Amino acid sequence: MTRRYGRSPVGQRLGCSVPHGHYQTTTLIAAVRLQGPQAPWLFGGPMDGELFLAWLKQWLGPCLQRDDVVVMDNLATHKVAGGAGGHRGHGRTAGISAALLAGPQPD
Repeated sequence: MTRRYGRSPVGQRLGCSVPHGHYQTTTLIAAVRLQGPQAPWLFGGPMDGELFLAWLKQWLGPCLQRDDVVVMDNLATHKVAGGAGGHRGHGRTAGISAALLAGPQPD
């Protein structure tokens, strides 16, 4: 963040440098239960379908129990092949249901 205000001697302009173009994205993904957060994963860069599937299989899958419900928003990475319902019926995760939230509804 750049300072918007500052002090300088009377008659002199205040100079300040501004960082430009060196932004880095950090993404945190986690599941939420009544007992607290589950399967947290922090990584550098934006989320994509490949990373989301890796999180589903390596982190979330082992935490799921029978009759759990997984609810996701309509982020494009959640809609990759094997994402929204692809983890159902695979070993430990059998009996898990997944649902995508409905989009905005007109009034």
